[in-house]
Amino acid sequence: MKFLVSLLFLIVVFISSSIVRQQKTITVTIENISSDDGSVGFALYNKELL
Repeated sequence: MKFLVSLLFLIVVFISSSIVRQQKTITVTIENISSDDGSVGFALYNKELL
């Protein structure tokens, strides 16, 4: 029984760590910039359905 619980625990830890380690890259291209002055801001969010 202890072996089964230990195995289940290791599987859960492995799955959760693989989900956390995922890295995503977002690339943004801005066109028609007339000068180097100013700044550009971005916001990322999750759209949640209610």
